[in-house]
Amino acid sequence: MDPKEYGEYLRKLRLAAGLTQDEAEEKARLSKGYLSGVENGRKGIPRPATLERLASAYNVPLDQLLQAAGVRFTSTFLEEKISGLSPEDRKTVEDLVDFLIWRRDNTP
Repeated sequence: MDPKEYGEYLRKLRLAAGLTQDEAEEKARLSKGYLSGVENGRKGIPRPATLERLASAYNVPLDQLLQAAGVRFTSTFLEEKISGLSPEDRKTVEDLVDFLIWRRDNTP
């Protein structure tokens, strides 16, 4: 999807959530006017961290927004990547992910 198509996609999700641009920006903690630029294709496709906030604001799965943006690193992608690992190695990957999430949530 190009930025203009993706912006239209996000606009449809916002409207389906019953939000104005201002309400969505406030709920997703985005600067005023940012969403207008994204929805019109002028700002490009938002970064994953911004998409995470929009997914929460629109009450849709983050994977949905990432896949539409062409980002392959989704839970399905990760599962496919680690499916051939031994149980011990899978546990190591899970522990690493848990640590990274903990660090993200506990770092100011």
